[in-house]
Amino acid sequence: MSEIDFVRNVSLIIDQESPRTLQNYIIWRFIMSQIDNMPNRFRSIKQEFNKIFREITTERPRTITCATYVNNNMGFAVSKLYINKYIDKDARNQVRTIDEKIGYPDYLASNNVTKLENDYAEYKFDSSYVRNTLIIDQLNAKNNFRLLRKQVDRKTWSDYAPTTVNAFYFALYNDITFPAGFLQPPFFHKDVPKYLNYGGIGVVMGHEITHGFDDLGRHFDKDGNKISWWSNETINEFNKVLGSTSNFIEFDRAFGCKSGQVYLNEE
Repeated sequence: MSEIDFVRNVSLIIDQESPRTLQNYIIWRFIMSQIDNMPNRFRSIKQEFNKIFREITTERPRTITCATYVNNNMGFAVSKLYINKYIDKDARNQVRTIDEKIGYPDYLASNNVTKLENDYAEYKFDSSYVRNTLIIDQLNAKNNFRLLRKQVDRKTWSDYAPTTVNAFYFALYNDITFPAGFLQPPFFHKDVPKYLNYGGIGVVMGHEITHGFDDLGRHFDKDGNKISWWSNETINEFNKVLGSTSNFIEFDRAFGCKSGQVYLNEE
């Protein structure tokens, strides 16, 4: 648990508010979470809201919305197809010496689909899109509860599907993940000179490594336990640099945030 104070404060609010208020809040948050999956007459209300408050004037194409949803919720099934068609095994092998979680889990490259079928065995759908999204929400919650009070398996692949075009550092695991979707131009190409790959993928790797030593990573030890391991002197010096650096960071209005402090970990 990374935000203990937040959970404590929420517990205080729950004790203070009436059951009716809490029920109304939960129902409303549930409705808001499902707006994007509802018919257009509901989505259009949110779109009008986004135009005014977020200056988002267009809605994503339906094909992109559907593809993103399937990839987010059944990402490893999608990744199996993606890997078979687009990913060169040599590219993964060239990078694998850097970190264990490179490209994709081994079973996705195998002809044996038993694990994949078992993972999605409970995914049974009908013709209603909204009902299907609720089924997926229930299964996601069920899978999360299965992990409750169990020892963390640090070898398990993260929730991000191998099709993801990004890289990640996880403080709770103290590991870095480079999905297969990231191992392609312009970041990486198996047939270009090594110095180009060193620059392309190396700069991102270096960026992710620094997260283990930034204002987030300093709160987690090498095993992912929430323990502050910096000395007071280090914290004071870091905060001095932090205060100076934030004054030079400018953000476009599209980010919806004017505080440089918020994005310092990504700079």
